[in-house]
Amino acid sequence: MERDADLSVPHLNRKERKEMTKKNHFRAIAMIAMVALAVSLLILAGPAGATFPGTSGRILFESSRLGQTNVFAMNPDGTVATLLTNVNDNGPKEEPGVSPDGSKIAYVFGRDIWVMNSDGSGPRNLTNDADSNDEPAWSADGTRIAFSKDFDLFTMNVDGTGKTNMTNTPIEQESQAAFSPDGSQIAYNRSGCARRWEQLHLQDERRRHWHANQPYP
Repeated sequence: MERDADLSVPHLNRKERKEMTKKNHFRAIAMIAMVALAVSLLILAGPAGATFPGTSGRILFESSRLGQTNVFAMNPDGTVATLLTNVNDNGPKEEPGVSPDGSKIAYVFGRDIWVMNSDGSGPRNLTNDADSNDEPAWSADGTRIAFSKDFDLFTMNVDGTGKTNMTNTPIEQESQAAFSPDGSQIAYNRSGCARRWEQLHLQDERRRHWHANQPYP
């Protein structure tokens, strides 16, 4: 193992070596502090939820910079971060996703799926029940939202009506839904709790489902 070149120089006296050791310790502490700061900034920023359609390139994201997690939008270069959710509402606002036309934002607040206008106005609770609702995903035409409710995958209209259980599998959990471009199919993750396996599935609006490695029936 190589020794520190400065500390191994024979002409340094005891006092000089002690000072050199202090400097090296300070450098190490400074490096650790820089790494910790970088990690903390990544944690506070949270994941980006989506980019707005069109040429503006505005980015939708969640952040805990004001305490509890809230939804923000910012320019592509990171400037002009605008708070979209009410910071005074108790509880995190998470998992934001912008509608295909950029006019609405779906997000999770208080175990429910909410939708608001893209400027943060007009928030509305679409689920409003005692279940755990999360992971909202827009259809390509912006008319429906897929989401996870407890252990099943549901779809609903953008006004909260027409809720439909697409899977109805009490012993398994479906999550991370994504509509196909034409809206006729949904890709999602299924976790078999007892068997502990995960498999990508596809499902059409007739509620047939099949493994991704099998041909379409």
